[in-house]
Amino acid sequence: MVKQNIAIVCLDRSLSRTTAQLVAAQLDMRFFDMRELFDFDHKPSEFKDIITEQGNKYYRTKEASILKYAATFENVLLNVDSDCLYKKDLLNNLGESFLIIYLHVSSSLIYNILQKEDYSCYKEKVMYALSKDQLAKRVDNARKAAEIEVNVSSCSGFRASAEVIRAIQKYYGI
Repeated sequence: MVKQNIAIVCLDRSLSRTTAQLVAAQLDMRFFDMRELFDFDHKPSEFKDIITEQGNKYYRTKEASILKYAATFENVLLNVDSDCLYKKDLLNNLGESFLIIYLHVSSSLIYNILQKEDYSCYKEKVMYALSKDQLAKRVDNARKAAEIEVNVSSCSGFRASAEVIRAIQKYYGI
C-alpha cells in the first residue's frame, strides 16, 4: 500500500528537522513539525511555561491529538518529536496513516548530543536528556515501528535527505 504521508523520527532534533524539511521540499509535500503544531495551539504561551505548569504528561497526552490531526491531511511530511518514541501505541497509530522513516544515529553520539543540549527548562531536560537505557528503548521502538531505516550517523541534513529519498524510492520500487 502506498501511503501519501511520511513521518520522520529521529532522536537528534536538529538533524531530524533539517532532513524532514529538505525531504518535504524535494517531494513537494507539506511540512509539519509536531513541536511547532503544539506551540501554535498554545500561543502566546511558550513550551517551557506550558510543561513547567502542566507537566510532561500534559504534552504527552497532546502528542496523540497532534498525530491524529496531522493524519487528516494528505501529502504531508511530519517531523515527529522524539518523545513519541517512548510509547509504542503512538507509533502504531502513526503507522496507520504515515510511512515511518527512522533516521538512525549511533546511540553514543545521540547520548552525547542529548546530554549537552540547551534545554529551556528542567522538565524539558527530563523529556529529552535520556539515560542510556531510555535511549536504547526509544531506538528499539523506532526500529520496530519504522518501515524504512536510514543510517545518518555521519550525515549532514542535506546528505541525510538524499539518503531518505533513495530509501523511499527503493521501498516503492521506483
